Amino acid sequence: MMARLQALRRPRAQAWLAAALLAVLSVVQYAGTLDNDFVWDARDVFLNDPSIREGGHLAEYFSEGMFAAVGMEGERFAYLDYYRPLVKLLHRAEYAAFGTDPTGYNAVNIGLNALVVVAAFFLVRALTGDPRLALAACALYAVNPARVEAVAWAYSDSYLLFSLFALLALLAYHRRRPAMALGAYALALLSQESAVLLPLVLVLYHALWRGDRRWRDYLPLLAFIALTVAFLLLRRAAVGPTPLTGLPLTSLLNGAVHILAESVRAVFVPQSGISIYRYRPGMFAQLTPALVGDWLFAAGLLLFAVWLWRRARLALFWFLWFFVWMAVIFNLGQYAEYYFMDKILYLGALGFCVLLAQALLGGRFLPRWGLSRRWGVGLLAGLLLAHFATTLWRTGFYADEERYFLAAAHADPDFALMQYALGSLYRERGDLARAGEAFSRATVLEPDHSFAWNNLGNIHFLQGDYDAAVRAWKRAIEADPKNPQPYYNVGIALERLGRREEALDYYRQYLRLEPHPPAGVRAQVRRLEGARR
Repeated sequence: MMARLQALRRPRAQAWLAAALLAVLSVVQYAGTLDNDFVWDARDVFLNDPSIREGGHLAEYFSEGMFAAVGMEGERFAYLDYYRPLVKLLHRAEYAAFGTDPTGYNAVNIGLNALVVVAAFFLVRALTGDPRLALAACALYAVNPARVEAVAWAYSDSYLLFSLFALLALLAYHRRRPAMALGAYALALLSQESAVLLPLVLVLYHALWRGDRRWRDYLPLLAFIALTVAFLLLRRAAVGPTPLTGLPLTSLLNGAVHILAESVRAVFVPQSGISIYRYRPGMFAQLTPALVGDWLFAAGLLLFAVWLWRRARLALFWFLWFFVWMAVIFNLGQYAEYYFMDKILYLGALGFCVLLAQALLGGRFLPRWGLSRRWGVGLLAGLLLAHFATTLWRTGFYADEERYFLAAAHADPDFALMQYALGSLYRERGDLARAGEAFSRATVLEPDHSFAWNNLGNIHFLQGDYDAAVRAWKRAIEADPKNPQPYYNVGIALERLGRREEALDYYRQYLRLEPHPPAGVRAQVRRLEGARR
């Protein structure tokens, strides 16, 4: 009896040892991000959200969108608001513990990522029955460079939370613990909307992994579908309907195959330190030579999927795993500023890592592709080292805002938003010359960027060139007549230039557009009106 107990304990102990090694690898890989500053949206999310600093907002986390209390310059995030109450709860706990120090937030991301890798290991081990394959696949997953954005950028914590709960839900489902699976799925849904794709993964699990053919075998999925519908109704009540693409079919398909090709490339060979590319209306309307290449690549992927269907259906599950979890980014439309960013691939990358490990090491559901054991292990080790180094390099671009924006601008030189962000950063630092250059580049790249013109006018004003400031602010008004700030700015400049009648007209237009103006503005208008009399 003792011998049998020891035999049972040995695999379990080995599994936990492997999990511990993967956790250590994950922590070491991202330890350098502890010193990262808050970058871009992270500042608004963690520093400018009163609902995580003050009491009495807990109910609002479940009744409002994630950004309901967070304002941006002249606008809100609400054009594409999210419903992520669990993330808001996490942010409140983090703010209570760490305040405005980014180190603690980065540490939480590192810890969550390690838990995701460990959960992935236990899932792959349970599904394949091969601890060696699970260790190799999840080691590749831990160092994969496509996962950097979700871990190194504090703002991406929703990807870590939803991935952790989605993996736990699938593991519980495989172990036939439906209540635990539904509970984990509910937590995943409250962490990020992408979790609604889990029922599709479960369909693939039934069809490819278990080989179910009778409709009765799929009945357990009804509970997950019902929970999905309930979540979507709750989300609609809180933030409104989910915006869907408004693209013509041709543009939608061209965009999808381009995103697909970019996503696969990012998993294996990232093209830049920061992978964030802007969406421009009409950019996928015409079939270009590059898009022809993307279509051919997509056709190759389809042929490979057919081959897996005929020869290795268990491997097909992991192949399709990648495309299911990245499918949410295909929802392009007029509201989208980007057509691609790395964090979308955070969970999906696991599928390719399992396939790679299987191809290099061999196994029961995908034969080794003509490699000897020595060559397979050698290539696996080489890939681990190469991706570890690439990931380490990429994490450095999230250390501070200047490095992030410069890297993003390098990846997409025509991205006006990155130039605008650089200008705002330089202005905050007092570097007016570089701020003016960045805002000017933004206006060249996007001539109707009202906020860029407005800030360019601010720079001219601070440099004492009032005439240039007025020209820039008037251009901001032309770009967006409903933007109140440039009206006020023109009024200030004209008043200083002694053109008080004109200044008064601009102040009045500002007051018509700005619902909550500072009290001093109305007093300023009354003073000018009194001077006229």
